[in-house]
Amino acid sequence: MRISELERLSGLSRDTIRYYERIGLLASPPRSGNGYRSYDAHTADILKFIKLAQQIGFSLDQMREALPHLSQPPERCEELLAAMLEKRQEIIQRIADEKARLALLDKLMQRFLGDQDLIAYIDENACPSLQNAG
Repeated sequence: MRISELERLSGLSRDTIRYYERIGLLASPPRSGNGYRSYDAHTADILKFIKLAQQIGFSLDQMREALPHLSQPPERCEELLAAMLEKRQEIIQRIADEKARLALLDKLMQRFLGDQDLIAYIDENACPSLQNAG
């Protein structure tokens, strides 16, 4: 398939795809007789994995280490699963940290509000665009 089809399937731009080739995240595809890059369906799967892994918070270096495991049977992906478990724990910790920060902020706000109810104050003063989003 040509790069335009790969863009459509992966949701990534051709510049991003070519960047991944330049840094070695993707193997350079063979070229057809007319000089166009010719990608296979597996490349689209790899790009979807990369995009999802980035959304989760994996770095490109971490993905480079993980990609060889994608072609192995699931029972051989212990390292990849371990990396995902570690990332999951990092996310859980960040959520806990943010909840603690929010509780501190709420406590500080309540000090300035005195007897006024914090939740009522937040509801009354929330940004209109945030109120419409819910």
